[in-house]
Amino acid sequence: MMVHLSTFIAYKQGKCKGIDIMSGLLEEGIGLMVLGMGFVFLFLIILIFVTGYMSRLLNHFFPEVQVATPVEPTARSVNQPSIDAQMVAVITAAVHQHRNNNTN
Repeated sequence: MMVHLSTFIAYKQGKCKGIDIMSGLLEEGIGLMVLGMGFVFLFLIILIFVTGYMSRLLNHFFPEVQVATPVEPTARSVNQPSIDAQMVAVITAAVHQHRNNNTN
């Protein structure tokens, strides 16, 4: 605010012209822009490190539980009844009839 006031006073006294005022304001605007972008960049860098630290901290206190998968038997049990030949013939005939009806 002080820079603007002193620039305005110098302009009223005729010590500087309009282009000098615009040039000073432009320089001040660019400086503020660089300062703001620097703060945002710094904040994002800090955010990256803090997020990584929080992730490690949570994994330390709450580790992931390994889910045990049940082992399925590979051999068939003797007690299970198998599909008899008559059932296979019935299913085959039904599929054959269905395919013949749909093609016509």
